[in-house]
Amino acid sequence: MDTITDDGFRFDYRPATIRYGAGAAGDLRDELGAHGVERALVVAGTTTGTASAVIGPVRDGLGDRLGDVFAETTPEKRLDTALAGAARYDEIGADGIVALGGGSSLDVAKAVRALVASGDRETAISTFAEAGALPVPDALPPLVAVPTTLSRGGQSTVDNDWREMN
Repeated sequence: MDTITDDGFRFDYRPATIRYGAGAAGDLRDELGAHGVERALVVAGTTTGTASAVIGPVRDGLGDRLGDVFAETTPEKRLDTALAGAARYDEIGADGIVALGGGSSLDVAKAVRALVASGDRETAISTFAEAGALPVPDALPPLVAVPTTLSRGGQSTVDNDWREMN
């Protein structure tokens, strides 16, 4: 339970489960089962969601828990994309999300998650327009992330031009 007083605050942190290693995508079906998910929507970019070397192991790992692949995220992270993802989630009767890819896909998947949990998308859109953020309900569908890359900001190179400037 989180509490805030004039003297400070208490934040109850419960870290997520992390699975790491070669072939970890093969455990997706079991991981989703542990969260009670029967039908997952995979939210991915146009490349990661269609490249067989990336989506293939995810499809195989999900097995019969794969509902559909929504391979429409882009670096722009548009609300329209999240709304389309939420509509696809509803269409297939999903009860969980697998976020596949880099930061943009993970961000869009989190927005899809908030939208499907909101129950009132028009209000969520209005809140976004006014505050620049989506409301996040307490009860959210399960989300499992399969990150595939580091952001460009996380990479660095050192060359002679950089050394001369600094």
